[in-house]
Amino acid sequence: MEEASSSPNPPESLATRWTQIHALHGQDAERAWQWFVERYRPFVRGILASMLGREQQARLAEDEFWGYVWMSGALQRAERDKRFRAFLSGIVRNFARSFARQRKMPIAAEASLDAVPAREADELALWVDNVIANAMASLQNESRTTGRALASFYGLAGGISPGQPKSASEVASALGNTTQGVYMLLFRGRKRMRELIEAELREGCSDDAAWHAEVQALLGVAASKLPGLLGER
Repeated sequence: MEEASSSPNPPESLATRWTQIHALHGQDAERAWQWFVERYRPFVRGILASMLGREQQARLAEDEFWGYVWMSGALQRAERDKRFRAFLSGIVRNFARSFARQRKMPIAAEASLDAVPAREADELALWVDNVIANAMASLQNESRTTGRALASFYGLAGGISPGQPKSASEVASALGNTTQGVYMLLFRGRKRMRELIEAELREGCSDDAAWHAEVQALLGVAASKLPGLLGER
């Protein structure tokens, strides 16, 4: 029997879909913001680091960014027909430029307004990493054994040796399972990861067309970074 984690999944009211973003300023705002920040911190941190370059300045900017989002009311004024990814990255880029301008700091050349294609490709890669990490955390909440097997096989956080993919036989040895048993765990894990990721992306898109395009964009990047993890496009 697989071991399930006792950590609850975030309640639906804290999902990032546009119709529920008001939870960040509702009665449970503190808890909602804690969940929201932790869920998207890697994506925000990655964009700030790429634009500001210097690690110390990027860390300082990150600390200020979340307060800026809260005080500015940017989430409440957002155009709900945008994809959540594009909306969030736009806020971060604008904040980074303002942060650099106030401190007379240069920004990276690829972060300039005329470097859109390269910037968007880099941000999509950051987004894919963030979404996969969120899905993996949810999978491990549901079933630690399945999540650990999948993370170990692909060298993801939560596996045996993060950054070092393991063979099915190595995973089986570490988990006290058979190789065939691990293959079954991988099959179930990949299927569930795809479901979790598609669900999260749907929450951040205003219609089916936008959602389908977002899924295809993510799968295209994931296929080159982690072949087979999410199946075919």
